[in-house]
Amino acid sequence: MTSAYFFLPDTYDFQQATLVQGALDAGLQVVGSVASNYCAVERPVTDWLDLHDFNYIFYCERTISHVLRLTGKVAQSTIVFVDGGDTQKIVWPLKAVASQRFKREFPLTLVGQCPGIKGVGFGVENRYVHEFKPFLEREYLLSCMLRLDTNSFRKGLQGAVDILKETFGSKIFNGSTGEISYTGTSPIPQATPKYSWILSNSCLSVSCHGAGQDTGRFWEILGAGCFLFSQRLSIAIPDLPQDGEHCVYFQNEQDFLDKANYYLKHLDEAEGIARAGQAFALERASSRARFDYIIKSIENSAPHIPNWLELLHIANHNLRLSYMHQLTRMTRKIAGNAWIS
Repeated sequence: MTSAYFFLPDTYDFQQATLVQGALDAGLQVVGSVASNYCAVERPVTDWLDLHDFNYIFYCERTISHVLRLTGKVAQSTIVFVDGGDTQKIVWPLKAVASQRFKREFPLTLVGQCPGIKGVGFGVENRYVHEFKPFLEREYLLSCMLRLDTNSFRKGLQGAVDILKETFGSKIFNGSTGEISYTGTSPIPQATPKYSWILSNSCLSVSCHGAGQDTGRFWEILGAGCFLFSQRLSIAIPDLPQDGEHCVYFQNEQDFLDKANYYLKHLDEAEGIARAGQAFALERASSRARFDYIIKSIENSAPHIPNWLELLHIANHNLRLSYMHQLTRMTRKIAGNAWIS
């Protein structure tokens, strides 16, 4: 039986969870370093990597130190590095071996410059998949459930949703259920029944960049059979839903209002997009599909050793990101935004 070992962080990691669930759905024997994510089997590293042969060994940016201690006994394994972090900074662990490298927040500007890295996104979690319900049977026309502490644009977007409430009243849900799926302290995702119910009973639902552009909510909306109304993404995600066919993207608050008013008044058109979006996501962006994409990418590519030009592109990119981050923090502090950490 094909097998995979996952070096998992002690707290819940959505990207790793996606891949673990995909490996399980693909019928692999899956073992994890901790009882995290979806792993049903937990085994310590020293006991299992020394005594068993694994076809694949996965690790992430938070478990690099474990891989640095690997012995030659895993030389026959395909070692895969998947950076699922929120930042677009490129983590390239030169001392840690990896046959293939994948990154969630992989900027489009680097796609041609860094052939050794491939983009990969979150996927649709099984627990948020619902049977499609006709729009006429749903409670809300539109829902917007966003944490406001991860991205300043979200505050303005929430204000735009309040403008919609002036026209559509209680058919618009704008707020929070008070539930937090990923607490940052537990290896297991927490149940969010209220959030899940609102998603499955909303015609349209809003997604917006958080700490990163790719968010769990983006895929949860599709899985629930909602019309995905999302801020446009500029990162390399395989099989990204197409604008106007599987979802609708907006650029700014005015664009959001214009498109929201149109689709809220043309629900038949919106329902068709929602149906197509859910079908597309379940076929092309499920946990299984994400895992299969990585395996096929590995099978079709030779192990990549970066040249000096590729490393230079990465260094310049990271330096530019650091400069922009510091400039943004300084500007917000001057403006008196107390929420900046």
